[in-house]
Amino acid sequence: MQISMKSPCKTCRAYAQRDFFQNNSACGRLIDASIEDPLPEFHDGLPGFYEILASAEEETASWGEIVAGYSRASETYDDYWLTVASGPIDDLMRRLHVPSGATAIDCGCGTGYTTAKLARRVGSSGRVIGIDLTEAMVERARQRFAFAKLNGTEFRIGNVLEELDKMDAASIDAATTTWLIGYVSCEEIFPLLARVIKPGGEIGFVAHLDRSPEVPFQVFEELVRENPDVMTKAVRMKFPNTDDDVRMALNQSGFEPRYLHSGTFTVVCRDGRGVLDHVMKSGAGSTFYHAIRPSARQRLIDEFVRRIEAHCGTSNGIPILHRYAVGTAIKTN
Repeated sequence: MQISMKSPCKTCRAYAQRDFFQNNSACGRLIDASIEDPLPEFHDGLPGFYEILASAEEETASWGEIVAGYSRASETYDDYWLTVASGPIDDLMRRLHVPSGATAIDCGCGTGYTTAKLARRVGSSGRVIGIDLTEAMVERARQRFAFAKLNGTEFRIGNVLEELDKMDAASIDAATTTWLIGYVSCEEIFPLLARVIKPGGEIGFVAHLDRSPEVPFQVFEELVRENPDVMTKAVRMKFPNTDDDVRMALNQSGFEPRYLHSGTFTVVCRDGRGVLDHVMKSGAGSTFYHAIRPSARQRLIDEFVRRIEAHCGTSNGIPILHRYAVGTAIKTN
């Protein structure tokens, strides 16, 4: 059968739920035999949705959609995201050891908020490298540095994983990555950081946890299940589920966590349009937006707004809960 069938039938239940089997087999998780039906519910319309996910590797949304999304969001990113999401970064930087004169890197530097904090820590005798995929975001970072009259920082436009791979081993004293994990996984970036960080050096990170913010993700998934043909490409995010997942990835990469905390913050939006503004102008929803068929975007946006308001109401505003993990870790060898 394997020879005669080039690929499984896309309406097959086992095929549609392949991620469920892969996830449980990969981590050796046991399924309780007393559970009548341990499989996820099979909703109408799901096979079509999974057909899009399985269509072809080159049809998976990737760096092109991220660049398009964050280029679009670069002018509004600080106002719509950093005003509410800088707290975990400040918490991180209070705990991260960055000595004067150090060489430090900021992975996924965005508009340079964390990068500027690193530059002040290392001082005039140190060096900071900020890396981001999106030229428009890096340009905003350069403007921030010019306004603050900060020197000694090099900005690189490129794929963080590729840039880390080019760096010399054990050449960096400290590294940060804030709100990048999810576009790259802990399992991808931590081993690369472990290679370039000197023994005894530290890394600090802030990352969304899986399905955060939950309500916008839930509504978007509903819409795609009902309208599977609207997606031109699959969108696969790589958020950790819990801070324990982060801890495991750190340990496996050669880091010892010094501080690891999971927390939340809430953004209250005035209505459904406010939620849309929050996820789009902060960049969070822009990758999904650019993976939607252009002719269907406005229809889905209008329905997204309507359903958000139906789910949450608007009498006291709509609270959008973000869950995150923040921590520091030391390179052990």
